[in-house]
Amino acid sequence: MIGSQNSCLKKSLHTLLDKVSEQEKLIKANHNSVKLERLWEKGCIVDDNFNEEEYVVNSLSASSRSYNLTIITTYDCNMTCDYCFQSHLNKISMAAAHIDTILARIVNKIVNKKKSDVKIAFTGEEPLINFDFIRMFLEEFKNRIVSKYGITYSVVLITNGTLLNEKNNGIFKHS
Repeated sequence: MIGSQNSCLKKSLHTLLDKVSEQEKLIKANHNSVKLERLWEKGCIVDDNFNEEEYVVNSLSASSRSYNLTIITTYDCNMTCDYCFQSHLNKISMAAAHIDTILARIVNKIVNKKKSDVKIAFTGEEPLINFDFIRMFLEEFKNRIVSKYGITYSVVLITNGTLLNEKNNGIFKHS
């Protein structure tokens, strides 16, 4: 008889726990639906057919007259900093042959996307190792694009600073 009472208690307990669990699910569902409704109203949740990528690309490109371009001049570096995550094994650098391709991309943005301001950032593991490329690129950029299209531009150099000198610093003063 005690065995059957235990069995009855276990069934009652499971039934009670199931009801509590169902009640918790309903409370959570209601709470979540309120949250979801708020997110929907704010545009954080969108219909499955909404093309989010297209929306972001179009809204960003349409609203900005600037074209931001980052040029990695080299994968070479003159330092071996302990904290650096770069491998420094790949010594590939940009060459003069790449300039026409980059300039064509800039012209495309100016003409087809109505960009009137170009922001160029030179970077790499140490971009000044390939200073000749930077110098040639800026000369061609000014001669073939700035003078022809009358755009504004700015240049940023991301460097460890160890190779800065009067010679290479001069071209950035005039940019």
